[in-house]
Amino acid sequence: THEVQDAIAAEEARAKPQIDALSKDIGTIGANTDAVVREFEDLKEAREVLLKKESDLKGDLTQTDFKLTEAKTEFTRVEREPERAKKQADIVQKAFLTAEQE
Repeated sequence: THEVQDAIAAEEARAKPQIDALSKDIGTIGANTDAVVREFEDLKEAREVLLKKESDLKGDLTQTDFKLTEAKTEFTRVEREPERAKKQADIVQKAFLTAEQE
């Protein structure tokens, strides 16, 4: 029994450096894991911010496209206005000449 206790104490003394080293490694792994989790959370937040910006930019692009289309339509209308006015003047002139002839 005394021999058993001595054997146990000897085995504990022999295993203690290994246990201490493993304990230290586990602590390091835990700290590394915490750092990775924090980095992941930071990246996740950054991703959410970027997705929001992307969504906003897509909305802005859609609005800009709509305004550009409206501007092109208005430009085309204004560009053709003198042509319409000339046609109206020709119609009025013909109506006036026709009325004079009658």
